[in-house]
Amino acid sequence: MSAGPLERVRARLGHERRRAGRASARLGRRIRKRLARSWWLRESFLAVPLTGLRLRLGLYFDEIERVLHALSRDSGDVVLVQVGACEASVGDPLGWFLRAGGWRGVLVEPVPYLFERVRRNAGHLPGVQLENAAIAPEEGERTFYYLEPHAGDLRPELYKTIGSFLRENLERHAEYIADFEERVIATPLPCLPLSALCRRHGIERLDLLFCDAEGYDYEVLKTLDWKRTPPRLVVWEHQHLSEEDAVGARRLLEEHGYDVHALAKDSVALRRDAAVPRVAAALTPP
Repeated sequence: MSAGPLERVRARLGHERRRAGRASARLGRRIRKRLARSWWLRESFLAVPLTGLRLRLGLYFDEIERVLHALSRDSGDVVLVQVGACEASVGDPLGWFLRAGGWRGVLVEPVPYLFERVRRNAGHLPGVQLENAAIAPEEGERTFYYLEPHAGDLRPELYKTIGSFLRENLERHAEYIADFEERVIATPLPCLPLSALCRRHGIERLDLLFCDAEGYDYEVLKTLDWKRTPPRLVVWEHQHLSEEDAVGARRLLEEHGYDVHALAKDSVALRRDAAVPRVAAALTPP
Protein backbone atom coordinates (compact mmCIF):
# COMPACT_ATOMS: atom_id res chain seq x y z
CA MET A 1 0.00 0.00 0.00
CA SER A 2 1.44 3.35 -0.99
CA ALA A 3 1.97 6.00 1.66
CA GLY A 4 -0.48 8.87 1.79
CA PRO A 5 0.46 12.52 1.36
CA LEU A 6 0.80 13.10 5.12
CA GLU A 7 3.08 10.11 5.58
CA ARG A 8 5.25 11.23 2.67
CA VAL A 9 5.56 14.72 4.16
CA ARG A 10 6.53 13.26 7.55
CA ALA A 11 9.10 10.98 5.95
CA ARG A 12 10.54 13.89 3.98
CA LEU A 13 10.76 16.08 7.08
CA GLY A 14 12.45 13.28 9.01
CA HIS A 15 14.98 12.84 6.20
CA GLU A 16 15.74 16.57 6.14
CA ARG A 17 16.19 16.69 9.93
CA ARG A 18 18.62 13.79 9.82
CA ARG A 19 20.55 15.39 6.97
CA ALA A 20 20.71 18.72 8.84
CA GLY A 21 21.88 16.89 11.95
CA ARG A 22 24.69 15.17 10.04
CA ALA A 23 25.76 18.48 8.47
CA SER A 24 25.76 20.15 11.89
CA ALA A 25 27.87 17.32 13.34
CA ARG A 26 30.39 17.61 10.49
CA LEU A 27 30.61 21.37 10.99
CA GLY A 28 31.10 20.89 14.71
CA ARG A 29 33.92 18.40 14.12
CA ARG A 30 35.65 20.80 11.72
CA ILE A 31 35.40 23.68 14.21
CA ARG A 32 36.72 21.52 17.08
CA LYS A 33 39.60 20.26 14.96
CA ARG A 34 40.52 23.78 13.80
CA LEU A 35 40.50 25.03 17.38
CA ALA A 36 42.57 22.07 18.52
CA ARG A 37 45.18 22.74 15.82
CA SER A 38 45.53 26.43 16.70
CA TRP A 39 49.12 27.42 17.46
CA TRP A 40 48.23 29.31 20.63
CA LEU A 41 46.47 26.21 21.94
CA ARG A 42 49.39 23.89 21.13
CA GLU A 43 52.72 25.70 21.22
CA SER A 44 52.47 29.05 23.06
CA PHE A 45 53.29 29.60 26.75
CA LEU A 46 49.54 29.28 27.38
CA ALA A 47 49.42 25.83 25.78
CA VAL A 48 49.36 23.76 28.99
CA PRO A 49 46.49 25.57 30.78
CA LEU A 50 44.54 26.14 27.57
CA THR A 51 44.94 22.52 26.49
CA GLY A 52 43.56 21.42 29.84
CA LEU A 53 40.53 23.65 29.32
CA ARG A 54 40.15 22.44 25.73
CA LEU A 55 40.12 18.81 26.81
CA ARG A 56 37.55 19.46 29.52
CA LEU A 57 35.34 21.07 26.88
CA GLY A 58 35.71 18.04 24.62
CA LEU A 59 37.62 19.90 21.87
CA TYR A 60 39.86 17.02 20.83
CA PHE A 61 42.57 17.20 18.18
CA ASP A 62 41.70 13.67 17.05
CA GLU A 63 40.32 10.37 18.30
CA ILE A 64 43.65 9.41 19.84
CA GLU A 65 43.59 12.47 22.06
CA ARG A 66 40.04 11.57 23.12
CA VAL A 67 41.22 8.09 24.13
CA LEU A 68 44.29 9.42 25.98
CA HIS A 69 42.15 11.91 27.89
CA ALA A 70 39.82 9.09 28.86
CA LEU A 71 42.80 7.07 30.11
CA SER A 72 43.97 10.05 32.15
CA ARG A 73 40.53 10.35 33.76
CA ASP A 74 40.32 6.62 34.44
CA SER A 75 43.76 6.38 36.06
CA GLY A 76 45.66 9.56 36.86
CA ASP A 77 48.94 7.72 37.54
CA VAL A 78 49.78 6.44 34.06
CA VAL A 79 53.05 4.56 33.41
CA LEU A 80 54.01 4.65 29.75
CA VAL A 81 56.58 3.81 27.13
CA GLN A 82 56.62 5.96 24.00
CA VAL A 83 58.57 4.70 21.01
CA GLY A 84 59.27 7.54 18.60
CA ALA A 85 59.03 10.52 20.96
CA CYS A 86 60.04 12.91 18.14
CA GLU A 87 60.30 16.24 20.04
CA ALA A 88 58.07 15.69 23.10
CA SER A 89 56.72 19.23 22.82
CA VAL A 90 53.41 20.36 24.31
CA GLY A 91 51.83 19.94 20.87
CA ASP A 92 52.88 16.29 20.51
CA PRO A 93 50.28 13.59 21.28
CA LEU A 94 51.52 12.91 24.83
CA GLY A 95 52.89 16.41 25.51
CA TRP A 96 50.12 17.79 27.71
CA PHE A 97 49.61 14.55 29.63
CA LEU A 98 53.29 14.39 30.56
CA ARG A 99 53.20 17.98 31.83
CA ALA A 100 49.84 18.22 33.54
CA GLY A 101 48.32 14.77 33.66
CA GLY A 102 50.65 13.14 36.18
CA TRP A 103 52.02 10.67 33.63
CA ARG A 104 55.48 9.14 33.86
CA GLY A 105 57.62 6.66 31.99
CA VAL A 106 60.22 6.29 29.26
CA LEU A 107 60.46 8.27 26.02
CA VAL A 108 62.47 6.53 23.29
CA GLU A 109 63.84 8.47 20.32
CA PRO A 110 66.58 7.07 18.04
CA VAL A 111 67.39 10.11 15.84
CA PRO A 112 70.19 12.05 17.61
CA TYR A 113 69.08 15.62 16.83
CA LEU A 114 65.47 14.80 17.73
CA PHE A 115 66.61 13.19 20.96
CA GLU A 116 68.31 16.45 21.92
CA ARG A 117 64.97 18.20 21.43
CA VAL A 118 63.29 15.57 23.58
CA ARG A 119 65.91 16.16 26.26
CA ARG A 120 65.34 19.91 26.10
CA ASN A 121 61.54 19.69 26.11
CA ALA A 122 60.90 16.81 28.48
CA GLY A 123 64.13 15.88 30.26
CA HIS A 124 63.22 18.06 33.25
CA LEU A 125 59.74 16.61 33.74
CA PRO A 126 59.27 14.59 36.93
CA GLY A 127 59.07 10.85 36.40
CA VAL A 128 60.20 11.06 32.75
CA GLN A 129 63.20 8.99 31.65
CA LEU A 130 64.84 9.23 28.24
CA GLU A 131 66.41 6.62 25.99
CA ASN A 132 68.42 7.49 22.86
CA ALA A 133 68.13 4.09 21.22
CA ALA A 134 66.23 2.11 18.63
CA ILE A 135 63.91 -0.78 19.42
CA ALA A 136 65.03 -4.05 17.81
CA PRO A 137 64.70 -7.79 18.53
CA GLU A 138 68.19 -8.04 20.08
CA GLU A 139 70.50 -5.80 22.08
CA GLY A 140 73.53 -4.40 20.26
CA GLU A 141 74.36 -1.81 17.62
CA ARG A 142 72.77 -1.39 14.21
CA THR A 143 73.10 1.21 11.47
CA PHE A 144 70.21 3.65 11.46
CA TYR A 145 69.43 6.01 8.56
CA TYR A 146 67.81 9.43 8.83
CA LEU A 147 67.74 12.76 7.01
CA GLU A 148 69.63 15.81 8.19
CA PRO A 149 67.38 18.88 8.50
CA HIS A 150 68.42 22.23 7.04
CA ALA A 151 67.46 25.70 8.20
CA GLY A 152 64.68 27.09 6.04
CA ASP A 153 63.19 23.72 5.06
CA LEU A 154 59.68 24.23 3.75
CA ARG A 155 58.45 20.97 5.27
CA PRO A 156 60.54 20.32 8.40
CA GLU A 157 57.97 17.82 9.68
CA LEU A 158 58.80 15.54 6.74
CA TYR A 159 62.41 15.06 7.85
CA LYS A 160 61.40 14.38 11.47
CA THR A 161 59.31 11.39 10.45
CA ILE A 162 61.79 9.67 8.14
CA GLY A 163 64.16 7.27 9.88
CA SER A 164 64.76 3.56 9.45
CA PHE A 165 67.15 0.63 9.69
CA LEU A 166 66.57 0.23 5.94
CA ARG A 167 67.94 2.87 3.60
CA GLU A 168 65.38 1.93 0.96
CA ASN A 169 62.62 3.17 3.27
CA LEU A 170 64.14 6.65 3.04
CA GLU A 171 64.60 6.34 -0.72
CA ARG A 172 60.82 6.18 -1.16
CA HIS A 173 60.81 9.92 -0.38
CA ALA A 174 63.77 10.82 -2.60
CA GLU A 175 61.68 12.33 -5.39
CA TYR A 176 60.29 14.92 -2.97
CA ILE A 177 63.71 16.00 -1.64
CA ALA A 178 66.03 17.72 -4.11
CA ASP A 179 69.29 17.11 -2.21
CA PHE A 180 68.31 13.71 -0.86
CA GLU A 181 71.73 12.02 -1.17
CA GLU A 182 73.50 14.83 0.67
CA ARG A 183 71.03 14.65 3.56
CA VAL A 184 71.14 10.91 4.28
CA ILE A 185 73.04 10.13 7.46
CA ALA A 186 73.98 6.61 8.54
CA THR A 187 74.89 6.25 12.20
CA PRO A 188 75.38 3.29 14.53
CA LEU A 189 72.76 3.28 17.27
CA PRO A 190 72.35 1.20 20.41
CA CYS A 191 69.37 -1.13 20.12
CA LEU A 192 67.32 -3.13 22.59
CA PRO A 193 63.94 -4.89 22.72
CA LEU A 194 61.05 -3.44 24.68
CA SER A 195 61.38 -6.24 27.22
CA ALA A 196 64.96 -5.16 28.01
CA LEU A 197 63.92 -1.49 28.07
CA CYS A 198 61.29 -2.21 30.73
CA ARG A 199 63.79 -4.15 32.84
CA ARG A 200 66.41 -1.39 32.52
CA HIS A 201 63.99 1.28 33.76
CA GLY A 202 62.31 -0.85 36.41
CA ILE A 203 58.90 -0.91 34.73
CA GLU A 204 56.80 -3.65 36.30
CA ARG A 205 53.39 -2.14 35.47
CA LEU A 206 52.68 -0.62 32.07
CA ASP A 207 49.50 1.33 31.37
CA LEU A 208 50.27 2.68 27.91
CA LEU A 209 52.52 1.63 25.05
CA PHE A 210 52.50 4.36 22.40
CA CYS A 211 54.34 3.50 19.20
CA ASP A 212 55.04 5.66 16.16
CA ALA A 213 57.81 3.87 14.29
CA GLU A 214 57.07 4.82 10.68
CA GLY A 215 56.24 1.39 9.33
CA TYR A 216 58.32 -0.58 11.87
CA ASP A 217 55.56 -0.71 14.50
CA TYR A 218 54.79 -4.42 14.19
CA GLU A 219 58.46 -5.31 14.71
CA VAL A 220 58.53 -3.08 17.78
CA LEU A 221 55.40 -4.66 19.26
CA LYS A 222 56.88 -8.14 18.89
CA THR A 223 59.78 -7.26 21.22
CA LEU A 224 57.61 -6.75 24.33
CA ASP A 225 57.28 -9.47 26.98
CA TRP A 226 53.48 -9.63 26.88
CA LYS A 227 53.26 -11.95 29.86
CA ARG A 228 55.45 -9.87 32.17
CA THR A 229 54.34 -6.30 31.31
CA PRO A 230 51.10 -6.33 29.30
CA PRO A 231 49.97 -2.69 28.80
CA ARG A 232 46.38 -1.80 29.49
CA LEU A 233 46.31 0.28 26.30
CA VAL A 234 48.42 0.04 23.13
CA VAL A 235 48.48 2.64 20.36
CA TRP A 236 50.41 2.22 17.12
CA GLU A 237 50.40 3.82 13.70
CA HIS A 238 49.09 1.46 11.04
CA GLN A 239 49.01 3.77 8.00
CA HIS A 240 52.62 2.96 7.00
CA LEU A 241 52.41 -0.78 7.65
CA SER A 242 52.26 -3.32 4.86
CA GLU A 243 49.02 -5.26 4.70
CA GLU A 244 50.82 -8.31 6.06
CA ASP A 245 52.27 -6.40 9.03
CA ALA A 246 48.94 -4.67 9.75
CA VAL A 247 47.22 -8.06 9.96
CA GLY A 248 50.11 -9.46 12.01
CA ALA A 249 49.97 -6.62 14.54
CA ARG A 250 46.23 -7.01 15.00
CA ARG A 251 46.53 -10.78 15.40
CA LEU A 252 49.37 -10.39 17.92
CA LEU A 253 47.28 -8.14 20.17
CA GLU A 254 44.13 -10.23 19.86
CA GLU A 255 46.05 -13.37 20.81
CA HIS A 256 47.25 -11.62 23.97
CA GLY A 257 43.76 -10.67 25.10
CA TYR A 258 43.10 -7.29 23.49
CA ASP A 259 40.22 -5.80 21.56
CA VAL A 260 41.63 -3.89 18.59
CA HIS A 261 40.03 -0.76 17.14
CA ALA A 262 41.20 0.70 13.82
CA LEU A 263 40.97 4.51 13.63
CA ALA A 264 41.91 6.75 10.70
CA LYS A 265 45.72 6.44 10.94
CA ASP A 266 46.25 4.48 14.13
CA SER A 267 45.15 1.32 15.83
CA VAL A 268 44.20 1.17 19.50
CA ALA A 269 44.16 -2.06 21.51
CA LEU A 270 42.46 -2.23 24.90
CA ARG A 271 43.20 -5.18 27.19
CA ARG A 272 39.95 -6.99 27.85
CA ASP A 273 40.47 -7.12 31.62
CA ALA A 274 41.57 -3.48 31.94
CA ALA A 275 39.38 -1.51 34.32
CA VAL A 276 39.18 1.69 32.26
CA PRO A 277 35.48 2.32 31.51
CA ARG A 278 35.98 5.80 30.02
CA VAL A 279 38.52 4.43 27.53
CA ALA A 280 36.11 1.66 26.56
CA ALA A 281 33.35 4.26 26.08
CA ALA A 282 35.66 6.48 23.98
CA LEU A 283 36.35 3.52 21.70
CA THR A 284 32.68 2.61 21.33
CA PRO A 285 31.10 4.03 18.14
CA PRO A 286 28.31 6.55 18.87
